[in-house]
Amino acid sequence: MRRFFFSIWLVFWPLLSFSQTTIDLSDTLTIMHYNLLYYGATSNQCNTSNNNINTKDGHLKKILAHVKPDIFTVNEMGCNTVYGQRILERCLNVDGETKYARTELQTGGSQNLCNMLFYNTEKVGWSWVDKMTQDGAGNRYVRSIDMHQLYFKGEYLDHGADTVRFKYIVSHLKAGNSSNDRNERAWTTQGVMDYLANTYRDGNMIFAGDLNVYNSTETGYQNLTNYVQPDYSFQDPINRPGKWNNNSSFADIHTQSTHSSNSNACFSSGGMDDRFDQILLSKSLMQGHDQMQYVDSSYDALGQDGKRYNQSINSPANTVVSTQIADALYGMSDHLPVILKLKASTSIPSSVNDLAGKTGRQFSVKRWNDNRLRISTNGPQGESWQIQISDLTGRSLYSSTFNISTEDIELLLPSSLEQAGIYLISMYSGHQWIGTQKVFLQP
Repeated sequence: MRRFFFSIWLVFWPLLSFSQTTIDLSDTLTIMHYNLLYYGATSNQCNTSNNNINTKDGHLKKILAHVKPDIFTVNEMGCNTVYGQRILERCLNVDGETKYARTELQTGGSQNLCNMLFYNTEKVGWSWVDKMTQDGAGNRYVRSIDMHQLYFKGEYLDHGADTVRFKYIVSHLKAGNSSNDRNERAWTTQGVMDYLANTYRDGNMIFAGDLNVYNSTETGYQNLTNYVQPDYSFQDPINRPGKWNNNSSFADIHTQSTHSSNSNACFSSGGMDDRFDQILLSKSLMQGHDQMQYVDSSYDALGQDGKRYNQSINSPANTVVSTQIADALYGMSDHLPVILKLKASTSIPSSVNDLAGKTGRQFSVKRWNDNRLRISTNGPQGESWQIQISDLTGRSLYSSTFNISTEDIELLLPSSLEQAGIYLISMYSGHQWIGTQKVFLQP
């Protein structure tokens, strides 16, 4: 049987990316943005017959089950909290799922289409929401622009661990390609960027929405991506500048329209030929300056296989999603959702003294060899404790419950834990966390 040297590791080891006093745990967040096309609202073209909300619920439920987003933001939702709650209850928290929550509805003026943010409470926390309704000169935006403060929920957040915070801006800019439309997008984005630079420090920021821009050189887009203060500028994660409108060179990233014919007046026709919907990321997120970073090659327009130019999303047959999902995308909206992933990390102190629990209980690891782990505890005899052994990513490798019989406890571990490396050993008494120690094993 293999025998391992054991020690509590409290010094810097150059082969791993953590400092003398912290351990880095990470997870991946899936971000999704979607224009829902008059969900719960009506217009001259969209009504309860050709854009029925019950039908849309069925389509949206399938799409969300396929993507499983941790953060889901929307445009074109009716400006009433009942519709946000409806999405939550009928499309997200369904089939036994309960982890999703929504934020507060933000409105401005007489707008009838609003934004909303939904989030996975197991991974993400929500602190507050603010709204931008006008620029510094008092010019009112066509729709309220929402800004949310969120944070990543690391495994040890409740025990003094640090976390990563980020801002998420949801915008639905003015539609149309007239000079007035472009000018309105220009002063709107200028106002937003000035507000961000004057109010908040630069850092982890996401800007998502139906931007309604036709060309990356448009002033409204340049305000976002080439701002006078570079650290506040947003970046296109896939770096695909150009004239997106009616240009087959960008067929693989177009997001509108899912319909090629005009048989339904609510849905734009003409097939895929515009890149209106985008998720832009701050410099900090692109370069990973502050505990969160874009995952390379994760950006995607769901269902876009590059074969949709001037055609619908489901005909000819889609090659990257199932027929069921392609049909749901076709029936739900004339836009495609855009998706990307972010890697978030949290740092926890490496010594149990830094991570003092609230129970008064303590433990220390004394020896680990021949698959036997010996620990010393100060818990009373007969008390039930739970041990959890994880790797540095937070992935659980072993979990067991034992009763304290003496001061020193010896546990037999599975042979799979004979691999050399660094492990996190956490103890719980009931539902109360006692502490975490980092153990280094080598042959």
